[in-house]
Amino acid sequence: MKKFLSVLLVAFLCAGAWSCMKNDDEQVDNTNAMDAEFMQKATAGNKAEIAAGAVAVNRAMMDSVKFFGRMMVDDHSMSQGILDSIAATLSVNLPAGPDSMHMMQLQQLSMLEGHVFDSVYLSMQANDHQAAIDLYNREAAQGAHYGLRQYAEKQLPELHKHYDMLIRLSHVR
Repeated sequence: MKKFLSVLLVAFLCAGAWSCMKNDDEQVDNTNAMDAEFMQKATAGNKAEIAAGAVAVNRAMMDSVKFFGRMMVDDHSMSQGILDSIAATLSVNLPAGPDSMHMMQLQQLSMLEGHVFDSVYLSMQANDHQAAIDLYNREAAQGAHYGLRQYAEKQLPELHKHYDMLIRLSHVR
């Protein structure tokens, strides 16, 4: 019995020491509620940017706004493809489209045209990109899953580029 307890004690000590020595990268692949919320919000945002960009290509008056709309479709489609891959490895189901707030904005945009469309679209995009920058900054700094943190960090420069372009376009109108 004494030998059994000694072996059991050594096993527990070894297991404890091994878990303490695990590489941090091995421990960061867990997800938490913040990661799940990030994936949902980032997907809804990407899908909204893609849909609104497609509307801008057809309804904008200024060529620069049409160009920006096409860029939103391309860049956010690429970003969403990466996020889809991460979500698939985690067996997470993502939204099929934009959230209800963005759906209302898309409906509003589809009724506008010309300079009014350009103005409303650019304003909506600036607000959405500022919210996205905040969301991605939070995930990059506090996310539990290493892959999601890396994704957020890599997307931030692109989001900042979009936001800066929006500010410049807003002053051109």
